[in-house]
Amino acid sequence: MAISAQRLVLDEKFSFGEVTPAEKVISGDISSAPVQAGIERLKVLLAEDVEGAFGEPRELEVSDAGTLAVLAVPVAGDTSGEFSIAAATRLNGSYVEEAFAGTDTEIYVTDETAFNIGFFNISSESAKIVLPFVLGISFLLSRIREHYDQSGDTNEAVAFGIRSTGRLITGAALIMVAVFWGFFTGSLIGLQQMGFGLGLAILLDATIVRCVMVPASMTLLGKWNWYLPSWLEWIPNVRFEPADEAPIAAPADD
Repeated sequence: MAISAQRLVLDEKFSFGEVTPAEKVISGDISSAPVQAGIERLKVLLAEDVEGAFGEPRELEVSDAGTLAVLAVPVAGDTSGEFSIAAATRLNGSYVEEAFAGTDTEIYVTDETAFNIGFFNISSESAKIVLPFVLGISFLLSRIREHYDQSGDTNEAVAFGIRSTGRLITGAALIMVAVFWGFFTGSLIGLQQMGFGLGLAILLDATIVRCVMVPASMTLLGKWNWYLPSWLEWIPNVRFEPADEAPIAAPADD
């Protein structure tokens, strides 16, 4: 019984919602009647939440100037779980707007769940850019195949592909390395680790992998680079530049 009681206390007092509550930053004349009414209206809406996702709001913290206030509200569930994300969406998109409608205030919501929502949205939008970019880079490899189709010489095709795409890939890699190593100069350890690791990975990929490992492996494999198993012959044979047509011999004069 004692262990069960301890677990209940831990779940109630030290859950994700208690440790990282949703914080509403209110900018405006905090002491004015409309803003005070909006704060009370927000508390009522949170208490009446259909899912019961919000706990008892903490005491309102007001700045000395009386123009900023912070209201922290615990949110049940994991900060990255669907339940918490749905609760944060209701809070930001419905409750806050309804409570402070018509007041001369600006409301900002911040917590771990809000950060996760923003991160997921940015990642989803960025994928629309990253995916075409990666496919475009893989086309730079298509230059090797196109030249091989014309010459039949793997070594010459690899050399041609590296020459024709070298400036583009190297320039893009240097830009990305400079950006990521910019994070390395910051003061946050997590960003330093991310910036240094990603910058080093791109630098190695653009030099060791592209200039040494890929040409060496393709040279060793020779014609096996272009081998396709019979059970994959259904894949469309896409070419971005038409292959040179073989010349047609003219009929001999009688």
